[in-house]
Amino acid sequence: MPVNTLLRIALLAWTMLFLAIACAPVYSDSGFLALIGFLTGWVLFVPWLVGTVVIGALIWLTNPRGRGPR
Repeated sequence: MPVNTLLRIALLAWTMLFLAIACAPVYSDSGFLALIGFLTGWVLFVPWLVGTVVIGALIWLTNPRGRGPR
């Protein structure tokens, strides 16, 4: 499997995991767990954003020249 495809899968997983953590308050019945999930989502937002930019740049760099995305 090409590196570019693996990086695209990693970006998808990275995004889905962050959304699962950040949206935890929506699925929680407990106010305390909702608060913990909400704060965790905010604390992890900056590292998630940096990781998204880095993975996106790696996808762009490993994309073979002369071919667009498939």
